Amino acid sequence: GPPFAGPMMRPGLANGPLASDRSSDEPKFTAPGHWKPGELNSFRVAAFVAEQDGETAEITISSAGGNPLDNINRWRGQVDLEPWTIDDLKTGLKLLTVDGEAAGYVQLVGPANTILGVIHRAAGRTWFIKLTGPNKIAATEQTHFEDFVKSLKF
Repeated sequence: GPPFAGPMMRPGLANGPLASDRSSDEPKFTAPGHWKPGELNSFRVAAFVAEQDGETAEITISSAGGNPLDNINRWRGQVDLEPWTIDDLKTGLKLLTVDGEAAGYVQLVGPANTILGVIHRAAGRTWFIKLTGPNKIAATEQTHFEDFVKSLKF
């Protein structure tokens, strides 16, 4: 056969027809250089860890069902905070611009741990972008996390 048959004959492998169907609606993003790859699972499309002074924060992008309040209250439970009512949600939810749209943003600071969580509807799905970690590193990484969220393109 021709000398260059094989991988060289298939340009654009990463985003061509051989890529999984699932990847077509996954977000593009720019992650901070000091974040390292994290653990992926069936819900997560991206995961990172940030480390500082022996502490680790985990940053994930996932897509799941459920209404925002249920998800936020699950997160609040994870950092030992009381559940929110729908009124709490209205006052506690901040907004971040993601890919030209307003996305809900919560900063849940518990006694020891923090969850920064963004809820964004795109491509017919609900996306959750989340940073979880001890309060000190979460505070240090907050600006990096917000820049990461603002870099997302769906």
